[in-house]
Amino acid sequence: MSVDSRIRIGCSSSFDSAGFVDANDIADSHMDSTDACEEIPVNLQALILSFLPWRELLRLRVVCKKWNKLLRSRDFKKRWRGADPDQIPFCFADCKYGNSLYNPAAGNWSCYSPAFYTIQNEDGSHYKVENVRVMGAAHGLLLLQVLQPWVLAIPSLPTVRHDLFIMNPLDPLQKTRIPLLPELRHPYTAIPLGMVWNEITKSHWIVVQHQPDPTIGTTGRAGSKISTFHRYDVGVDEWDRVAKWPINEATHFQQPSVKEGRLFCLGAPTKSTWSDTSSPTWSRDRFCAFGLDRFEENWMVEPPPPQPLHFATLFHRGGRCFVAGGKVAPSAPAGSTTLKDFRIWASKPWHSGRSFDLRNCSSNNDHWIEIQRMPDSIMDKLNGVNDRDGKRRGTNNFCTLALTSLQQFTCTSNGNFVCVANSRASVAMLNLKTKLWKMLPTPIFVDDETQSRTERYVWFKTHYRGLWNLLDFHLCEPRVDVTLPDRPFKDRTCMSQY
Repeated sequence: MSVDSRIRIGCSSSFDSAGFVDANDIADSHMDSTDACEEIPVNLQALILSFLPWRELLRLRVVCKKWNKLLRSRDFKKRWRGADPDQIPFCFADCKYGNSLYNPAAGNWSCYSPAFYTIQNEDGSHYKVENVRVMGAAHGLLLLQVLQPWVLAIPSLPTVRHDLFIMNPLDPLQKTRIPLLPELRHPYTAIPLGMVWNEITKSHWIVVQHQPDPTIGTTGRAGSKISTFHRYDVGVDEWDRVAKWPINEATHFQQPSVKEGRLFCLGAPTKSTWSDTSSPTWSRDRFCAFGLDRFEENWMVEPPPPQPLHFATLFHRGGRCFVAGGKVAPSAPAGSTTLKDFRIWASKPWHSGRSFDLRNCSSNNDHWIEIQRMPDSIMDKLNGVNDRDGKRRGTNNFCTLALTSLQQFTCTSNGNFVCVANSRASVAMLNLKTKLWKMLPTPIFVDDETQSRTERYVWFKTHYRGLWNLLDFHLCEPRVDVTLPDRPFKDRTCMSQY
Protein backbone atom coordinates (compact mmCIF):
# COMPACT_ATOMS: atom_id res chain seq x y z
CA MET A 1 0.00 0.00 0.00
CA SER A 2 1.40 3.41 -0.92
CA VAL A 3 1.95 6.18 1.60
CA ASP A 4 -0.72 8.29 -0.10
CA SER A 5 -3.35 5.56 0.19
CA ARG A 6 -2.50 5.03 3.86
CA ILE A 7 -3.12 8.72 4.51
CA ARG A 8 -6.33 8.79 2.51
CA ILE A 9 -8.11 5.98 4.28
CA GLY A 10 -6.55 6.66 7.68
CA CYS A 11 -6.77 3.06 8.85
CA SER A 12 -3.19 1.94 9.44
CA SER A 13 -1.66 1.50 12.88
CA SER A 14 0.12 4.82 12.51
CA PHE A 15 -3.22 6.61 12.83
CA ASP A 16 -5.60 6.87 15.70
CA SER A 17 -9.35 6.76 15.09
CA ALA A 18 -9.45 10.47 14.28
CA GLY A 19 -6.84 10.15 11.56
CA PHE A 20 -4.01 11.68 13.60
CA VAL A 21 -0.62 10.13 14.19
CA ASP A 22 -0.79 8.73 17.70
CA ALA A 23 2.94 8.32 18.34
CA ASN A 24 6.26 7.97 16.54
CA ASP A 25 4.99 4.74 14.97
CA ILE A 26 6.53 5.28 11.56
CA ALA A 27 7.55 2.28 9.48
CA ASP A 28 11.18 2.10 8.32
CA SER A 29 9.93 1.02 4.90
CA HIS A 30 9.06 4.65 4.16
CA MET A 31 12.49 6.00 4.93
CA ASP A 32 13.29 6.26 1.23
CA SER A 33 10.33 8.58 0.60
CA THR A 34 12.46 11.67 1.22
CA ASP A 35 15.62 10.71 -0.66
CA ALA A 36 15.06 13.61 -3.05
CA CYS A 37 15.20 16.05 -0.14
CA GLU A 38 18.40 14.75 1.45
CA GLU A 39 20.53 17.39 -0.27
CA ILE A 40 18.33 20.24 1.00
CA PRO A 41 19.52 21.67 4.35
CA VAL A 42 17.24 20.88 7.28
CA ASN A 43 16.66 24.57 8.03
CA LEU A 44 15.49 25.16 4.46
CA GLN A 45 13.23 22.11 4.62
CA ALA A 46 11.68 23.45 7.82
CA LEU A 47 11.16 26.87 6.23
CA ILE A 48 9.41 25.38 3.20
CA LEU A 49 7.24 23.07 5.29
CA SER A 50 6.25 25.88 7.66
CA PHE A 51 3.94 27.36 4.99
CA LEU A 52 1.93 24.16 4.55
CA PRO A 53 -1.56 23.91 6.09
CA TRP A 54 -2.00 21.73 9.15
CA ARG A 55 -3.65 18.84 7.28
CA GLU A 56 -0.64 18.48 4.97
CA LEU A 57 1.72 18.42 7.94
CA LEU A 58 -0.26 15.53 9.41
CA ARG A 59 0.17 13.68 6.13
CA LEU A 60 3.92 14.29 6.14
CA ARG A 61 4.30 12.91 9.66
CA VAL A 62 3.88 9.39 8.28
CA VAL A 63 6.37 9.80 5.45
CA CYS A 64 9.46 9.08 7.54
CA LYS A 65 10.81 9.30 11.07
CA LYS A 66 13.00 12.26 10.18
CA TRP A 67 10.11 14.45 9.09
CA ASN A 68 7.93 13.20 11.92
CA LYS A 69 10.56 14.37 14.41
CA LEU A 70 11.03 17.69 12.60
CA LEU A 71 7.32 18.49 12.37
CA ARG A 72 6.76 17.67 16.04
CA SER A 73 9.66 19.80 17.28
CA ARG A 74 8.87 22.91 19.31
CA ASP A 75 11.11 25.05 17.09
CA PHE A 76 9.19 24.10 13.94
CA LYS A 77 5.82 24.70 15.59
CA LYS A 78 6.88 28.23 16.50
CA ARG A 79 7.87 28.86 12.86
CA TRP A 80 4.62 27.59 11.36
CA ARG A 81 2.89 30.13 9.08
CA GLY A 82 0.16 27.98 7.56
CA ALA A 83 -2.76 29.15 9.73
CA ASP A 84 -5.96 29.94 7.81
CA PRO A 85 -8.41 32.33 9.55
CA ASP A 86 -11.26 30.86 7.48
CA GLN A 87 -10.44 27.27 8.45
CA ILE A 88 -13.42 25.24 9.64
CA PRO A 89 -12.60 24.23 13.23
CA PHE A 90 -12.63 20.87 14.94
CA CYS A 91 -15.99 20.17 16.58
CA PHE A 92 -16.09 18.29 19.88
CA ALA A 93 -19.44 16.89 20.99
CA ASP A 94 -19.60 15.44 24.51
CA CYS A 95 -22.56 13.85 26.23
CA LYS A 96 -23.19 11.17 28.82
CA TYR A 97 -23.31 8.36 26.32
CA GLY A 98 -20.25 9.19 24.25
CA ASN A 99 -17.84 11.65 22.67
CA SER A 100 -17.37 12.54 19.04
CA LEU A 101 -14.92 14.62 17.01
CA TYR A 102 -15.57 16.30 13.66
CA ASN A 103 -12.40 16.47 11.55
CA PRO A 104 -12.77 19.21 8.89
CA ALA A 105 -9.96 17.68 6.81
CA ALA A 106 -11.82 14.38 6.47
CA GLY A 107 -15.31 15.90 6.60
CA ASN A 108 -16.65 13.27 8.99
CA TRP A 109 -17.06 12.37 12.66
CA SER A 110 -15.24 9.76 14.70
CA CYS A 111 -15.04 8.69 18.32
CA TYR A 112 -12.21 10.12 20.38
CA SER A 113 -8.92 8.33 19.89
CA PRO A 114 -7.30 6.33 22.72
CA ALA A 115 -4.79 9.17 23.06
CA PHE A 116 -7.52 11.38 24.55
CA TYR A 117 -7.77 8.94 27.46
CA THR A 118 -4.01 8.57 28.01
CA ILE A 119 -2.19 10.70 30.58
CA GLN A 120 1.60 10.91 30.61
CA ASN A 121 3.44 11.35 33.91
CA GLU A 122 6.57 13.44 34.32
CA ASP A 123 8.70 10.28 34.34
CA GLY A 124 7.38 9.31 30.90
CA SER A 125 5.01 6.58 32.08
CA HIS A 126 1.40 6.52 30.94
CA TYR A 127 -1.92 5.63 32.51
CA LYS A 128 -5.44 5.36 31.15
CA VAL A 129 -8.50 7.28 32.37
CA GLU A 130 -12.17 6.76 31.52
CA ASN A 131 -14.02 9.96 32.43
CA VAL A 132 -12.70 12.68 30.13
CA ARG A 133 -14.75 15.72 29.20
CA VAL A 134 -13.95 18.72 26.98
CA MET A 135 -14.81 21.77 29.10
CA GLY A 136 -13.51 24.53 26.85
CA ALA A 137 -11.52 25.41 23.73
CA ALA A 138 -9.61 28.48 22.60
CA HIS A 139 -6.85 29.33 20.13
CA GLY A 140 -5.83 25.79 19.28
CA LEU A 141 -6.04 24.25 22.77
CA LEU A 142 -8.64 22.16 24.59
CA LEU A 143 -9.47 22.23 28.30
CA LEU A 144 -10.10 18.69 29.58
CA GLN A 145 -11.71 17.63 32.84
CA VAL A 146 -10.74 14.18 34.15
CA LEU A 147 -12.66 12.64 37.06
CA GLN A 148 -10.51 10.59 39.43
CA PRO A 149 -11.29 8.47 42.53
CA TRP A 150 -10.39 10.27 45.74
CA VAL A 151 -9.78 7.81 48.56
CA LEU A 152 -9.84 9.62 51.91
CA ALA A 153 -9.84 8.42 55.49
CA ILE A 154 -12.91 10.51 56.39
CA PRO A 155 -16.05 8.87 54.92
CA SER A 156 -18.08 12.09 54.99
CA LEU A 157 -15.75 13.87 52.59
CA PRO A 158 -16.10 13.63 48.79
CA THR A 159 -14.76 10.51 47.08
CA VAL A 160 -14.30 12.08 43.64
CA ARG A 161 -11.88 14.78 42.53
CA HIS A 162 -11.10 16.23 39.15
CA ASP A 163 -7.95 17.17 37.31
CA LEU A 164 -7.76 19.74 34.53
CA PHE A 165 -5.50 19.36 31.51
CA ILE A 166 -4.82 21.40 28.39
CA MET A 167 -4.09 19.69 25.09
CA ASN A 168 -3.55 20.50 21.43
CA PRO A 169 -5.86 18.13 19.49
CA LEU A 170 -3.17 17.76 16.81
CA ASP A 171 -0.98 16.06 19.45
CA PRO A 172 -3.48 14.29 21.73
CA LEU A 173 -0.83 12.33 23.63
CA GLN A 174 0.76 15.54 24.93
CA LYS A 175 -1.15 17.09 27.84
CA THR A 176 -0.25 19.59 30.54
CA ARG A 177 -1.86 19.27 33.94
CA ILE A 178 -3.21 22.48 35.49
CA PRO A 179 -2.14 22.92 39.15
CA LEU A 180 -5.37 23.36 41.11
CA LEU A 181 -5.78 25.22 44.37
CA PRO A 182 -7.08 22.97 47.17
CA GLU A 183 -10.49 24.65 47.12
CA LEU A 184 -10.83 23.92 43.39
CA ARG A 185 -10.18 20.17 43.45
CA HIS A 186 -13.72 18.95 44.06
CA PRO A 187 -15.91 18.87 40.92
CA TYR A 188 -19.17 19.51 42.78
CA THR A 189 -18.01 22.87 44.13
CA ALA A 190 -15.45 23.92 41.50
CA ILE A 191 -17.03 24.40 38.08
CA PRO A 192 -14.72 24.91 35.07
CA LEU A 193 -16.52 27.56 33.01
CA GLY A 194 -14.16 27.30 30.06
CA MET A 195 -10.98 28.62 28.50
CA VAL A 196 -10.37 31.85 26.56
CA TRP A 197 -7.54 33.45 24.61
CA ASN A 198 -6.33 36.91 25.64
CA GLU A 199 -5.02 38.56 22.51
CA ILE A 200 -3.35 41.35 24.49
CA THR A 201 -1.24 39.13 26.75
CA LYS A 202 -1.02 36.29 24.17
CA SER A 203 -2.01 33.79 26.80
CA HIS A 204 -4.79 31.32 27.57
CA TRP A 205 -7.02 31.91 30.60
CA ILE A 206 -8.93 29.17 32.40
CA VAL A 207 -11.97 30.32 34.40
CA VAL A 208 -13.29 28.29 37.35
CA GLN A 209 -16.26 29.15 39.57
CA HIS A 210 -16.10 28.04 43.21
CA GLN A 211 -19.43 27.58 44.96
CA PRO A 212 -18.83 26.21 48.49
CA ASP A 213 -22.20 24.51 48.96
CA PRO A 214 -23.11 22.29 45.97
CA THR A 215 -26.80 22.34 46.94
CA ILE A 216 -27.16 26.10 46.66
CA GLY A 217 -29.43 26.97 43.76
CA THR A 218 -31.38 23.70 43.97
CA THR A 219 -32.53 23.19 47.56
CA GLY A 220 -31.72 26.57 49.06
CA ARG A 221 -29.82 25.15 52.03
CA ALA A 222 -27.73 27.53 54.07
CA GLY A 223 -24.05 27.84 53.30
CA SER A 224 -21.49 30.36 52.13
CA LYS A 225 -23.09 33.51 50.80
CA ILE A 226 -20.51 34.23 48.12
CA SER A 227 -19.51 32.40 44.98
CA THR A 228 -15.97 33.24 43.86
CA PHE A 229 -14.39 33.15 40.41
CA HIS A 230 -10.79 32.15 39.76
CA ARG A 231 -8.67 32.73 36.67
CA TYR A 232 -5.58 30.75 35.77
CA ASP A 233 -3.09 32.34 33.36
CA VAL A 234 -1.42 29.50 31.46
CA GLY A 235 1.40 31.73 30.23
CA VAL A 236 2.62 32.84 33.67
CA ASP A 237 1.36 29.85 35.71
CA GLU A 238 -0.61 31.94 38.21
CA TRP A 239 -4.06 31.86 39.78
CA ASP A 240 -6.03 35.02 40.53
CA ARG A 241 -9.35 35.47 42.26
CA VAL A 242 -11.06 37.89 39.93
CA ALA A 243 -14.67 38.27 41.05
CA LYS A 244 -17.40 37.24 43.44
CA TRP A 245 -21.17 36.92 43.17
CA PRO A 246 -23.90 36.63 45.85
CA ILE A 247 -25.26 33.11 45.96
CA ASN A 248 -28.74 34.37 46.83
CA GLU A 249 -28.81 35.93 43.35
CA ALA A 250 -28.63 32.45 41.82
CA THR A 251 -27.10 32.81 38.37
CA HIS A 252 -25.76 30.13 36.07
CA PHE A 253 -22.45 31.40 34.65
CA GLN A 254 -21.07 29.92 31.44
CA GLN A 255 -19.31 30.71 28.15
CA PRO A 256 -16.40 33.00 29.18
CA SER A 257 -15.04 35.40 26.58
CA VAL A 258 -12.41 38.16 26.42
CA LYS A 259 -12.66 41.58 24.84
CA GLU A 260 -9.61 43.88 24.92
CA GLY A 261 -8.26 42.06 27.98
CA ARG A 262 -11.56 42.26 29.88
CA LEU A 263 -13.18 39.00 30.99
CA PHE A 264 -16.86 38.39 30.26
CA CYS A 265 -19.22 35.52 31.09
CA LEU A 266 -22.71 34.66 29.98
CA GLY A 267 -25.17 34.29 32.83
CA ALA A 268 -28.81 33.47 33.41
CA PRO A 269 -31.06 32.84 36.44
CA THR A 270 -30.98 29.21 37.50
CA LYS A 271 -34.58 28.89 38.67
CA SER A 272 -35.67 27.15 35.47
CA THR A 273 -32.50 25.18 34.76
CA TRP A 274 -33.70 21.91 36.28
CA SER A 275 -37.06 20.24 36.74
CA ASP A 276 -37.86 17.60 39.36
CA THR A 277 -40.56 16.10 37.14
CA SER A 278 -40.38 14.17 33.91
CA SER A 279 -41.66 17.18 31.96
CA PRO A 280 -39.42 20.06 30.89
CA THR A 281 -39.69 23.48 32.49
CA TRP A 282 -40.61 25.84 29.67
CA SER A 283 -39.93 29.22 31.31
CA ARG A 284 -37.20 30.99 29.39
CA ASP A 285 -34.05 32.50 30.84
CA ARG A 286 -33.07 36.15 30.58
CA PHE A 287 -29.46 35.68 29.54
CA CYS A 288 -27.09 38.58 30.17
CA ALA A 289 -23.41 39.24 29.61
CA PHE A 290 -21.40 39.87 32.78
CA GLY A 291 -18.15 41.82 32.49
CA LEU A 292 -15.51 42.36 35.17
CA ASP A 293 -15.15 45.86 36.56
CA ARG A 294 -11.82 47.62 36.20
CA PHE A 295 -10.70 46.44 39.65
CA GLU A 296 -11.55 42.80 38.75
CA GLU A 297 -13.58 42.41 41.93
CA ASN A 298 -17.21 42.29 40.79
CA TRP A 299 -19.33 41.47 37.77
CA MET A 300 -21.02 44.32 35.91
CA VAL A 301 -24.21 43.33 34.11
CA GLU A 302 -24.57 44.24 30.45
CA PRO A 303 -27.98 44.80 28.80
CA PRO A 304 -29.77 41.51 28.00
CA PRO A 305 -30.70 40.38 24.49
CA PRO A 306 -34.07 41.62 23.17
CA GLN A 307 -35.90 38.40 24.05
CA PRO A 308 -35.68 35.53 26.56
CA LEU A 309 -33.87 32.42 25.36
CA HIS A 310 -33.72 28.76 26.29
CA PHE A 311 -30.04 28.42 25.33
CA ALA A 312 -27.38 30.92 24.30
CA THR A 313 -23.69 31.60 23.78
CA LEU A 314 -21.49 34.67 24.16
CA PHE A 315 -18.54 35.60 21.96
CA HIS A 316 -16.55 38.59 20.73
CA ARG A 317 -15.55 39.44 17.19
CA GLY A 318 -13.90 42.58 15.86
CA GLY A 319 -14.13 44.36 19.21
CA ARG A 320 -17.89 43.81 19.55
CA CYS A 321 -19.93 41.60 21.84
CA PHE A 322 -22.28 39.02 20.31
CA VAL A 323 -25.00 36.84 21.81
CA ALA A 324 -26.54 33.95 19.89
CA GLY A 325 -29.40 31.86 21.17
CA GLY A 326 -32.66 30.13 20.48
CA LYS A 327 -36.08 29.21 21.80
CA VAL A 328 -37.57 25.73 21.89
CA ALA A 329 -41.11 24.48 22.35
CA PRO A 330 -42.71 21.15 23.29
CA SER A 331 -43.87 18.93 20.47
CA ALA A 332 -45.02 15.40 19.73
CA PRO A 333 -44.07 12.85 20.90
CA ALA A 334 -44.79 13.88 24.49
CA GLY A 335 -41.77 15.39 26.20
CA SER A 336 -39.89 16.12 22.98
CA THR A 337 -38.71 19.56 21.90
CA THR A 338 -38.25 21.43 18.63
CA LEU A 339 -36.31 24.56 17.81
CA LYS A 340 -38.64 27.48 17.07
CA ASP A 341 -36.21 30.35 16.63
CA PHE A 342 -32.47 31.05 16.59
CA ARG A 343 -30.91 34.50 16.20
CA ILE A 344 -27.63 36.35 16.62
CA TRP A 345 -27.35 39.87 18.01
CA ALA A 346 -24.41 42.29 18.13
CA SER A 347 -24.14 44.97 20.80
CA LYS A 348 -23.97 48.58 19.72
CA PRO A 349 -20.44 49.90 20.32
CA TRP A 350 -21.55 52.87 22.43
CA HIS A 351 -23.38 50.62 24.89
CA SER A 352 -20.59 48.13 25.48
CA GLY A 353 -19.21 48.28 29.02
CA ARG A 354 -22.16 50.10 30.62
CA SER A 355 -23.44 48.61 33.85
CA PHE A 356 -27.01 47.33 33.86
CA ASP A 357 -29.34 46.39 36.71
CA LEU A 358 -30.38 42.77 36.24
CA ARG A 359 -33.41 43.28 38.49
CA ASN A 360 -34.76 45.88 36.07
CA CYS A 361 -34.24 43.60 33.10
CA SER A 362 -36.43 44.59 30.13
CA SER A 363 -36.65 43.91 26.44
CA ASN A 364 -34.95 47.06 25.21
CA ASN A 365 -33.89 46.63 21.60
CA ASP A 366 -31.79 49.81 21.70
CA HIS A 367 -28.79 47.90 23.04
CA TRP A 368 -28.63 45.17 20.37
CA ILE A 369 -28.77 44.79 16.61
CA GLU A 370 -30.02 41.56 15.08
CA ILE A 371 -27.52 40.43 12.45
CA GLN A 372 -28.54 36.89 11.60
CA ARG A 373 -31.52 34.54 11.84
CA MET A 374 -31.47 30.81 11.17
CA PRO A 375 -33.27 29.94 7.90
CA ASP A 376 -36.37 27.76 8.14
CA SER A 377 -34.75 25.12 5.94
CA ILE A 378 -31.87 24.66 8.41
CA MET A 379 -34.25 24.71 11.37
CA ASP A 380 -36.35 21.96 9.78
CA LYS A 381 -33.27 19.78 9.38
CA LEU A 382 -32.28 20.32 13.01
CA ASN A 383 -35.80 19.37 14.04
CA GLY A 384 -35.73 16.27 11.86
CA VAL A 385 -38.45 17.38 9.45
CA ASN A 386 -38.70 15.38 6.24
CA ASP A 387 -38.42 17.66 3.21
CA ARG A 388 -40.97 15.62 1.28
CA ASP A 389 -43.93 15.37 3.63
CA GLY A 390 -43.11 17.99 6.27
CA LYS A 391 -43.24 15.40 9.07
CA ARG A 392 -40.59 14.72 11.67
CA ARG A 393 -38.28 11.84 10.93
CA GLY A 394 -37.77 9.03 13.37
CA THR A 395 -34.39 8.39 14.93
CA ASN A 396 -32.74 5.49 16.67
CA ASN A 397 -30.69 7.83 18.84
CA PHE A 398 -31.41 6.97 22.45
CA CYS A 399 -31.12 10.59 23.49
CA THR A 400 -34.55 11.48 22.10
CA LEU A 401 -36.22 8.80 24.22
CA ALA A 402 -34.83 9.51 27.65
CA LEU A 403 -33.08 12.87 27.73
CA THR A 404 -35.98 15.11 26.81
CA SER A 405 -36.51 16.58 30.28
CA LEU A 406 -33.23 18.50 30.01
CA GLN A 407 -31.98 21.14 27.61
CA GLN A 408 -31.95 19.53 24.21
CA PHE A 409 -30.22 22.25 22.19
CA THR A 410 -26.90 24.00 22.66
CA CYS A 411 -24.81 26.48 20.69
CA THR A 412 -21.25 27.74 20.68
CA SER A 413 -18.92 29.99 18.68
CA ASN A 414 -15.21 30.63 18.26
CA GLY A 415 -15.74 34.09 16.78
CA ASN A 416 -15.60 32.89 13.16
CA PHE A 417 -18.20 30.12 13.18
CA VAL A 418 -21.39 29.46 15.13
CA CYS A 419 -22.67 25.92 15.70
CA VAL A 420 -26.10 24.81 16.89
CA ALA A 421 -26.43 21.20 18.01
CA ASN A 422 -29.11 19.07 19.61
CA SER A 423 -29.22 15.77 21.43
CA ARG A 424 -30.61 14.06 18.32
CA ALA A 425 -27.11 14.33 16.86
CA SER A 426 -27.87 17.12 14.38
CA VAL A 427 -25.42 20.00 13.93
CA ALA A 428 -25.78 23.24 11.93
CA MET A 429 -22.83 25.57 11.28
CA LEU A 430 -22.82 29.25 10.29
CA ASN A 431 -19.79 30.92 8.71
CA LEU A 432 -19.92 34.47 10.12
CA LYS A 433 -17.79 35.81 7.26
CA THR A 434 -19.85 34.43 4.38
CA LYS A 435 -23.19 34.35 6.30
CA LEU A 436 -23.80 30.84 4.93
CA TRP A 437 -25.40 28.00 6.90
CA LYS A 438 -24.77 24.30 6.37
CA MET A 439 -25.54 21.01 8.07
CA LEU A 440 -22.65 18.85 9.27
CA PRO A 441 -22.74 15.06 9.01
CA THR A 442 -24.33 13.19 11.91
CA PRO A 443 -21.92 12.65 14.83
CA ILE A 444 -20.95 9.15 15.94
CA PHE A 445 -21.41 8.38 19.63
CA VAL A 446 -22.22 4.75 20.49
CA ASP A 447 -23.63 1.76 18.68
CA ASP A 448 -27.20 1.00 19.72
CA GLU A 449 -26.35 -2.71 19.59
CA THR A 450 -23.79 -2.42 22.39
CA GLN A 451 -26.33 -1.59 25.06
CA SER A 452 -30.08 -1.98 25.19
CA ARG A 453 -32.25 1.12 25.40
CA THR A 454 -33.75 -0.11 28.66
CA GLU A 455 -30.35 -0.45 30.31
CA ARG A 456 -29.28 3.01 29.20
CA TYR A 457 -32.56 4.53 30.31
CA VAL A 458 -32.09 3.12 33.84
CA TRP A 459 -28.52 4.41 33.83
CA PHE A 460 -29.74 7.85 32.79
CA LYS A 461 -32.44 8.03 35.47
CA THR A 462 -29.79 7.24 38.08
CA HIS A 463 -27.10 9.64 36.87
CA TYR A 464 -28.77 12.54 35.06
CA ARG A 465 -28.17 14.89 38.00
CA GLY A 466 -24.45 14.18 37.76
CA LEU A 467 -21.57 16.50 37.01
CA TRP A 468 -21.95 16.86 33.26
CA ASN A 469 -24.70 18.36 31.16
CA LEU A 470 -26.74 16.64 28.51
CA LEU A 471 -24.67 17.93 25.60
CA ASP A 472 -21.52 20.03 25.40
CA PHE A 473 -20.24 21.36 22.10
CA HIS A 474 -16.89 23.09 21.55
CA LEU A 475 -15.02 24.50 18.55
CA CYS A 476 -11.23 24.44 18.33
CA GLU A 477 -9.29 25.74 15.34
CA PRO A 478 -6.32 23.60 14.22
CA ARG A 479 -3.13 25.38 15.27
CA VAL A 480 0.28 23.80 14.80
CA ASP A 481 2.02 26.86 16.29
CA VAL A 482 0.28 26.65 19.69
CA THR A 483 2.43 24.61 22.07
CA LEU A 484 2.00 23.54 25.67
CA PRO A 485 4.07 25.22 28.39
CA ASP A 486 7.36 23.43 28.97
CA ARG A 487 7.64 23.44 32.75
CA PRO A 488 7.39 20.91 35.59
CA PHE A 489 4.06 20.47 37.33
CA LYS A 490 3.71 22.40 40.61
CA ASP A 491 1.05 21.34 43.08
CA ARG A 492 -0.65 24.10 45.05
CA THR A 493 -0.55 23.35 48.77
CA CYS A 494 -1.79 26.57 50.33
CA MET A 495 -5.35 27.89 50.23
CA SER A 496 -4.49 31.04 48.33
CA GLN A 497 -1.95 31.97 45.68
CA TYR A 498 -3.10 35.55 45.17
